[in-house]
Amino acid sequence: LLNPFRYGVLTWQYFSHKVLRWTLAPVSLFLLLFVNAAILLMPGEISGFYIWFFAFQLICYFFAVVGWILGNRQLRFKILFVPYYFVSIHYAAICGIFRFFRGKQSASWEKSKRAA
Repeated sequence: LLNPFRYGVLTWQYFSHKVLRWTLAPVSLFLLLFVNAAILLMPGEISGFYIWFFAFQLICYFFAVVGWILGNRQLRFKILFVPYYFVSIHYAAICGIFRFFRGKQSASWEKSKRAA
């Protein structure tokens, strides 16, 4: 399955849908905010696309923070929880990547104790 010469498109689908989605996407999500801020701080004329995209990013992160605060107070608004869960999932993926590379994440599971 991982041999691109033998499986071709299937290898690419596996790699892009399983590997890149859970490694590259979370890191690039947070890097986009800083890259876009750096673009806006550059001297010269800036395209309106970058301004709108940065504003959209800030609004989404603001909704995520508000969703987190309201979630701690047991108030639920679906419009705020979509960005909150989206950011939470990507943050957890980044934490998992760091734990994996530091060798603190085991791939094996321990069996849970069952009541007799």
